[in-house]
Amino acid sequence: MLKLISLQGFLNLSADAVEKIETELEKAGLEQGNIGKYDDIDEFLDAVQIAVDEQHTIVAAAENEEYNIIKKQLMGKLGLESVSSPDVAEAIAKNASETAAGKVPDMENHCIVPADGEIYLTEDGLYSGFCVEFSNGAKIILVPLDITRLDVLLGYILEEVGVPAANEETPKETEEEAEPTDAGMKIIFSDSEEGDEEAVSEDEPSADEADGEEAVQDEDEEEAEPDVDLSDFEDTLTVAGKAVYSLIQLDKTVAFVSGGELNSYITAMGKKVEGMSDAIILCDESFENEESYEPQVVLAKKTRLALKNNEVDFAVAVSPVLEEEKDEKKTYFSYIVIHDGTSARAKRVSTTSEEGIKTLIPHAFTVMFETINAKTEDMEIEQRIQADTTADEEKKKKLMIIIGSVALAAIAIIAAVIMVWSYFGSSEPTTQPSQDVNGTLNIDMNNTTSDTTTTTAPTISIPQITLNSQGPAGPLTTDPGYSYPNEPTAGDITVQATNPAVPSQKGVFTFTVYGYGHGVGLSQEGANYYAGIGWNYLEILAMYYYGTSLVMGDVYPETVNFGGTTYTTRDYLAITVESEMGAKYEKEALKAQAVAAYTFAKYSNFTLATTAHAFDKTPSKEAYEAVDAVIGQYITYNGQVCQTFYHAMSAGKTTSFANAFAGGQVPYLSGGRPSYGDCTMEKYKTTVTLTSDELAALVYSKTNMQLTGDPATWLTIESHDGCIDQNTGYVSYIKVGTQKFTGNKFRLDVLGGAIRSHCFTFTYTPTA
Repeated sequence: MLKLISLQGFLNLSADAVEKIETELEKAGLEQGNIGKYDDIDEFLDAVQIAVDEQHTIVAAAENEEYNIIKKQLMGKLGLESVSSPDVAEAIAKNASETAAGKVPDMENHCIVPADGEIYLTEDGLYSGFCVEFSNGAKIILVPLDITRLDVLLGYILEEVGVPAANEETPKETEEEAEPTDAGMKIIFSDSEEGDEEAVSEDEPSADEADGEEAVQDEDEEEAEPDVDLSDFEDTLTVAGKAVYSLIQLDKTVAFVSGGELNSYITAMGKKVEGMSDAIILCDESFENEESYEPQVVLAKKTRLALKNNEVDFAVAVSPVLEEEKDEKKTYFSYIVIHDGTSARAKRVSTTSEEGIKTLIPHAFTVMFETINAKTEDMEIEQRIQADTTADEEKKKKLMIIIGSVALAAIAIIAAVIMVWSYFGSSEPTTQPSQDVNGTLNIDMNNTTSDTTTTTAPTISIPQITLNSQGPAGPLTTDPGYSYPNEPTAGDITVQATNPAVPSQKGVFTFTVYGYGHGVGLSQEGANYYAGIGWNYLEILAMYYYGTSLVMGDVYPETVNFGGTTYTTRDYLAITVESEMGAKYEKEALKAQAVAAYTFAKYSNFTLATTAHAFDKTPSKEAYEAVDAVIGQYITYNGQVCQTFYHAMSAGKTTSFANAFAGGQVPYLSGGRPSYGDCTMEKYKTTVTLTSDELAALVYSKTNMQLTGDPATWLTIESHDGCIDQNTGYVSYIKVGTQKFTGNKFRLDVLGGAIRSHCFTFTYTPTA
C-alpha cells in the first residue's frame, strides 16, 4: 500500500509542494485515507516507523528547515547505517558558486545518506533524497518539500512507485549541463525598474498600468495615481470586506509588504472597501543580499521587519508573479506570506497558462485576505479564552486576599503566644515561628540540644509575590551607559563541627536535598513560574542575571558545533530549548531559555562539548517559535558576553558562581536571586538514604579514598550560603574523610549525582 507522510514545519512554506506530490501519486493509486500530515517531529517519525513495520511503500517529505535533522533522526530510528555521499558533495561543490563546498552551511548533514540506499540528487545537491528497501518488503522514499527542487525528484518518486513521469526522462545522475532551478525563474511584474524586460514583453501591461508605474516612481506627483483595473477582483473585494470588518471589530492592524505594482492594487481596493486604509498599512522593507534567498523566504523576512518597525499585529505580503521553466514547460506563480511575530506561513498559487496570469494576482490577494480572516478568527478565540482566564484570576485574587488576611491574623496570634511564653520564663528553649513549603505555620516548643552532628529539618519561608509590589530588580537595559551595580554576594556561614557522643561502626546517612542542579543563574522552573504570573522574558532574565544588558540583532553564525557535530544555529537552539525545558513550559520562559542558551554558545565561541547541557530531544513547534522570536539576542555585562549558567530548579534562591564552582566571584552570578516558584514544585525537597557501607563503597569507587573508623566522622559540612536558613544552604565546602570538596563537586564527583543538588543537610543514625 502506498502512503504519503509529510512534516510541514515551522515556516509551513510547503502547501503547494504537498499538493503537487499528492496529485502525482494519485496516478499510482494513493488514497486520501493514506495521507498523513504532521507538524510534530516525533509524531512524524512514529508514523513512518509504523508504516515501515506494516510493510508499506512510504513517500516521506519534510521542509528544508527540518530536512537534514529529520534525515538523521529517521535513519537512526529505522536502524539504517549512514555514510557521507561523495556524489552529493560533488553536486553541491559544482553549484556552490560563491563559497567552497566546505563552507556550505550544514554541508556535513547534506551529504549524509543511508549506506544501502539509492540517492536522488537534486540539481544543486542540497536536500537530496533517497530510497531504501527493507527486508520485509517495505520501502521508504525521503524527499524535501521544496517546490523548486521537487520537479527533479518527482521523476524518481514516480518511477519507484511504478508510474512513469509524463514527458520526463530525468537520469539518476547529475547532468553536466544542469543549472540550478532558480536560474529558470523570471519576474513578470517587477517591483523596481530592474525587472526582466523580455519577460514583461510576453504580457504587455495596459496603458493604465504603465501610467501607474510612472506614478509610483514619481513621489512628487500625487495626482498621477494609477487607475487600476479591478474588474477581475470581484471575489477578492468580497473577501477583503469581511477581513477588514474583522480587523476593525478586534481593533487590529496589518502591515502589507510589497511595493510597486502590488501596492497600487491595495490602494485601489482601499477606495472600494470602507476602513481598509486604516486597517491595512503599506510598508516597504528591504534587507541585504535579498537576491540570495528564495522568494518565499524573502517575504518571510520582510514581514518580520515590518512587524518590528511598525505598530501592527501581524504582517502579510504577496510576491509579484514569477515564472519558472522546466523541460520547456512554463509555470507562473505567486507567494502569499503571513507573519504573526513568531512564525511565518506561506502559500503558493500558480498557473501553467499565459491566459491565467491575468487572474493570478487577484487570486493571490483573495488567498491573502482569506488568510487574514483565518488569523482574526484565531485571535477572537484567544481573546475569549483570555477573558475567561482573567475572570478566573480575579476570583483567585479575591480568595487569596481572604486567605492572606486569615494567615496574618494567625501569625499575630502565634507571635503573641510566643511573647507570653518567653515573658514568663519557660525553662525550655523556644524557636521563632516559620513557614514551611506547604504554608503551614510550625512552632517547635520542645526543641532539644543534641550532642551529635545531626540537625533538625529546616522549614522554608516563601514570601508572596505580586506584580504591583515586587517586580524584577532592574530590567535588562540596552543603554551602553548603564551603571552596573554589584549585588552583595550571598555570604557563607561557617559550621562548627561537634563530635559524636556515642561511637558506632555502622549507620545510615539521610540526605535532605533542596532544588535540582547547581543553582547558578537562571532557574528553569522559576522562570516558568514568573512567566505564568505575567512576566516577559526580559524581566525573567533581569531577575536571574543581575545588572546585565541585552544586545539585540546579533549577526549570528549559520552553524554551531556541539560535541563535534555541526547544526544550524536555529536547530541547535531549538534542540537545546526542547531538551532543557520543553513545549509544556510557558512561552516567555522558553524565550528566556533561548536567549540564555544563545548567549552561552556565543561565550563559548559557538563550539560546545556534549557535557555543556542537555541535547537529546526533538524540537517542538513551541521551541522553534521561541527561538525565532529571540534568535540573535544575547546578554552582556560591562560590554562582555556573559557566561549564562542555568539549572532546573533552585532551592528558593540562586547561589553564587563562587559557591558552586570555587572560582572568583562573578557580579551577575553572585547568588541570592529569589525564585519562589521552585519551592512549590513536587520534587523541590527530596530525601536520599545511604548506608555507611554504601557510602564507603561509592566514595572509594569515585576517589579511591577508603573511609575508616566511626561513620559519624566521615562527613562534615564546613560552610554553606544559608539559602534555606542558618542551618542549611548550598554547601560551599564539605570534608569527606581527610579530603575537602566543594558541595557541587561532592554531589557530582563523589556521590555520582546521587543527590539532586548541593543545597542539602544530612543526619547520621547509628545502627551498630
